[in-house]
Amino acid sequence: MALDQIDSTTMNRRSLLKRAGLLGLTLPAAGALLSACGTNGPDMSPAQMEKGSRPQTASVSGAPLAAAAAGSVTELTVTALDLKFEPAQLSAPANQPVRLTFINKGAIEHDIEILGLTVDGLSTVTPPKAMSDRATGLHDEATAKKLAYAAAGSGDQMVIEFTPTAAGSFEFACLVPGHREAGMKGSFTVTGDGATAGSSHDAMDHSVPMPAG
Repeated sequence: MALDQIDSTTMNRRSLLKRAGLLGLTLPAAGALLSACGTNGPDMSPAQMEKGSRPQTASVSGAPLAAAAAGSVTELTVTALDLKFEPAQLSAPANQPVRLTFINKGAIEHDIEILGLTVDGLSTVTPPKAMSDRATGLHDEATAKKLAYAAAGSGDQMVIEFTPTAAGSFEFACLVPGHREAGMKGSFTVTGDGATAGSSHDAMDHSVPMPAG
């Protein structure tokens, strides 16, 4: 390095130290100021480079949260016992997808339908291992009418997904003949503004009358 450059560097450091003293900076702070002035961008240490990447890291870590909020699904689980549901009250927001897991812990086949609630995006996520002819017919009819329906044999389960489009209180029930009348039913509340109003009074009875005798 040339002599005049060394003298210039020395004078600059003395000038900075003098100014730091006038500003009341401590020696460590002044030293940090000198270090910052004498360090070029490409020569940054790995630790400094990592600190400099925080905005990018924050942006990347925040992206999944935004994606999860945009595609959030309300997870609901209802268990069928013999002649009752647990829980007997369910709720979900309107115009957002719902994934309903229907588990049958009863001794015979049971099903569930949310009566009178028209839904969008109805699909079967996990079908049951087997379905009776009665349940198959009701499932096909409910699918055509955009009604949320699931059925499962003893010890089996079915998972469906749908988006409720009407706010209000609806009844869900087991459509096996006699089960709804015996109290195997519950309430499904759809919350939220801007949805089409509806109620369980619009329910359609898909049950089959029990044979006499």
